[in-house]
Amino acid sequence: MNREIIDDMMRRDREAWEELTAILDANPDRSLHEAGSPLWTSRDTYAHLARWMEYGTQAIKTLLAGGTVPERTETDDEINERWRREDSDMSLDETRQWAGCALMERERMLESVPESRWGGDIEKYA
Repeated sequence: MNREIIDDMMRRDREAWEELTAILDANPDRSLHEAGSPLWTSRDTYAHLARWMEYGTQAIKTLLAGGTVPERTETDDEINERWRREDSDMSLDETRQWAGCALMERERMLESVPESRWGGDIEKYA
């Protein structure tokens, strides 16, 4: 993957982030999932995004250091629900700030990945 493709991916990620946060901030107490789905407010969604960005960032750091990412023993749904319970005492402002920090850390880390290391699991976790 060359720098131009990486930069384009990061630009599209940032645009998607801006769109999503505008929706979350405009609808802080509404569930944005389909009818019948569990209620996830903007607070829940920001925490969810922060957790997964931190997970992906750490996975890439581990791979760059020559390590392997441990296999998960829970399904995505199980992880999401566990994290949701663990983060339930946080406020919207706290989760929004946490997610913003996780995004900035993710972007810094991705910018530091040498072009020669892109592909495979690095790209998967990015």
